[in-house]
Amino acid sequence: MSKRLACGWILRHAVRNRQPVQVVVIAIGGSASVGKTTLATDVSRALGLGRVVHVDDLRGASFIDSMPDVWQAPAARLLDSLIAETERTHGVIAAEIDALVTASSSGLIEGEGVEPRLLHRWPRTHVRSAYVIEDDADRLRETFARRPSARFLSLSRDEQAAVVEMNRGYGAWLRQEADSRNQAWVPSQPWDTLAERVMTALELPTRDRLRS
Repeated sequence: MSKRLACGWILRHAVRNRQPVQVVVIAIGGSASVGKTTLATDVSRALGLGRVVHVDDLRGASFIDSMPDVWQAPAARLLDSLIAETERTHGVIAAEIDALVTASSSGLIEGEGVEPRLLHRWPRTHVRSAYVIEDDADRLRETFARRPSARFLSLSRDEQAAVVEMNRGYGAWLRQEADSRNQAWVPSQPWDTLAERVMTALELPTRDRLRS
């Protein structure tokens, strides 16, 4: 079966209950540096999705750029500021999802702001969400250090620790929110099976099935 035929099948049939499906929009959330963008590319290619939306392309100015000495703020304040900022993206994220659903077009949206408190608005037959979680501070620090931008490496050791803790805390908050709303989350590691694990959690065909 070709990828596009497999995608067409999954858009018309829910795996769990075999009920007709109008459209499936895949939504992927998680903190920074957990592999969301790479995951979105892998999943969209595997399922032959035509549209991929990155929340980073939709968001406005960040509190990070406007708060003086931002990384010297207490960890709790940083996390609260991040959660408030992601909530401000909900309107544009909802508009993108509604546009796909209204057009009966499959697609994927990823980024910070894709959250259980937003995604519960749509039935699972229309939108399926999963959250990539990384609990290990050392692993987050390593992935931040490997990013193309040198911004993280230009920070002091204490400031780097603040960045890591804010994102680790955001991931923990997302996991708690996902559990409370019965939405899927998966650990970011191991990287090489992340796409398959996310598609399994969303009850979508994995690559092995698509190749058969």
